[in-house]
Amino acid sequence: MINYKKLANYQQYLLDSYRQKKGQPGYLQTFILLKNAILKNIYFLYTNLAPITKMTKVDLDVLVIGTCNTDIEKSKKCWDLLKNQGLKVEIIVDHKKRHLEILKTTKLPASYEVPSLFFLHYLYVLFLSFRYNPKVICLFHSNGVIPSLVRSLMPSAKTIYISHGVFPIEFFYSSFDFDYFFLFGEASLQNAQNTKKRFGNTKALLTGSPFIHEDFLRAHPLKCEKSVLFSANFLVKVPGIYQKSFFIFLDWIKSRPDITCYIKKHPIDEELFINNHARNIPNAIVMPTDTSLYNALQNVSFLINTDSCTSVEAALMGRPTIVLNHYDFDPTQTDNHLVSDNFLHLEKFFGPRAKNVDELNIKFEDFYKNHTHYEKKAKDFAQFHLSKKNSQLFISEFILNLVQNKPLNQYQFTNLEEKL
Repeated sequence: MINYKKLANYQQYLLDSYRQKKGQPGYLQTFILLKNAILKNIYFLYTNLAPITKMTKVDLDVLVIGTCNTDIEKSKKCWDLLKNQGLKVEIIVDHKKRHLEILKTTKLPASYEVPSLFFLHYLYVLFLSFRYNPKVICLFHSNGVIPSLVRSLMPSAKTIYISHGVFPIEFFYSSFDFDYFFLFGEASLQNAQNTKKRFGNTKALLTGSPFIHEDFLRAHPLKCEKSVLFSANFLVKVPGIYQKSFFIFLDWIKSRPDITCYIKKHPIDEELFINNHARNIPNAIVMPTDTSLYNALQNVSFLINTDSCTSVEAALMGRPTIVLNHYDFDPTQTDNHLVSDNFLHLEKFFGPRAKNVDELNIKFEDFYKNHTHYEKKAKDFAQFHLSKKNSQLFISEFILNLVQNKPLNQYQFTNLEEKL
């Protein structure tokens, strides 16, 4: 039985938090609510005039619901392993256009009691419940009502959360309404336990990352050279901390012609912004857009960034991270991981952040002089974030056991209770 009021309160919490974070005016939210109410009433007017859509339900072992194509592409090996075991796996990507398409083309026995606030989400999951009959459903949704609706409308299936990356402490990552909750490692579990709001109950399982390519798992001896990689955040073009870090980095490399500096832009970044600012710096090399992180890291001895998960992959290759962050450190500011370092916990392993050019010089010289010490710290950091290296195999074996209804006694779960 779906508790519509509870779900609506949770969805409203997410909308309010997002609006406050982005500084959006309240009337935008009012407009969205009005639009959803109109679409809901149009749908019920349409369903009164058309027959129920007939669908043949497809029996599945596993239904995978990604939030974007990247989810599916990076975790592809997990699903291939399951298919190789003879399991029937269906993979779909959830997006708003699909929600509207279902609204326009499909008549389902929907309930008018469902709040307009999430009616399109409800209709989408209702469609899935009529279309598929899976034993296990894997979702990448870290917030919102989709996980709860899936669990309620498709109760015969076990649901699993597949994490995108290191689990942070923030409102966007607050849906725990799954049967099982896969996390990369101990750091993610600590963050999940310390988060201020958890919607739903689950059993957490440390799996490692299904996204990390096997190339990172090979031995990569560190050649200590004066070479660094700057990993740009996708918000680098927007005035704020990431742009500030980028400009501090550029000022630093201008003053250090003895250091070769590679710059890797975020996959969704505007290359033009980075190219324009780094163009006239001889020792700054902007890497081609299609350069993989693995290839970019092979060229360098150290990584420089503010709070990127690329630090985990770098650590797997023995490349330590120099933290560049102009904010003053304050561990009590847990709502802001850029201040408190409570997301990746970089400074626990690699020491205090550099806040300006002078401090960046000091940090680099320390890392260069004591590279053996920091290479060991990198390995410790990787172990803290990744509980397992053969993650794809571990995940596929767990799902196979779940599909085949085998005992799960060999797995160590941590209960995460709802916290509202």
